[in-house]
Amino acid sequence: MDLRDLAVGALAQNRRTALLLGTGAALLLGLVLVYKRTRKTEKSVRVGAVSQIFIHPLKSGRARPVARAECQKMCLKSGEMLDR
Repeated sequence: MDLRDLAVGALAQNRRTALLLGTGAALLLGLVLVYKRTRKTEKSVRVGAVSQIFIHPLKSGRARPVARAECQKMCLKSGEMLDR
């Protein structure tokens, strides 16, 4: 006997258990699909626009206007200048 024959024999002996497992799996799949379909996605709302960006490379220094800045984890970066 190979593994497939053993599995089929075990399921034949425990039909009720196999039926309950199959029904539970189908129910769980249905619930997941309903949840995904009815879940509301958040829509972004525009609250303003950036007209100028300034970088303050020194704590007490003068602000430097920049055309573009890269948003990093802890600061803004434009070229070699970092906004503390």
